[in-house]
Amino acid sequence: MTTHEGLVNVQATWNSWRRAEVRLTDLHDLHWCEPPGAHARLLHAWIDCTDVVSGCMPHDCEASTAPHRLRVCLLKSRTLPRIYAQLAKGAVDAASVASQSLASSAEPRSVAPDPIARAAPSAVCR
Repeated sequence: MTTHEGLVNVQATWNSWRRAEVRLTDLHDLHWCEPPGAHARLLHAWIDCTDVVSGCMPHDCEASTAPHRLRVCLLKSRTLPRIYAQLAKGAVDAASVASQSLASSAEPRSVAPDPIARAAPSAVCR
């Protein structure tokens, strides 16, 4: 559960036992996707590894390349209902983002595509 106002529990994967707390304001690009092994679409977001307030978000972290952008999972059972409802309302469907991206992929891009846009149309998380 969310322990302090403005902090929320996140984990690297839906079935991970390691958790971390981050500020709500540090969650970016909220989206829905169904990771391998999950039986439903789950709420995900992106954070920087330096956004972790407490806990552990395992990844290879070298100071010379930090901060690293990490995808995190937000479970309904570990988030206050009003906070989860607010986050879920603002989340986009990864499949719709992917299909919009595929439709516009004929146009050349000058910047790297967003990692969410590269998700397969089936909305499977990587």
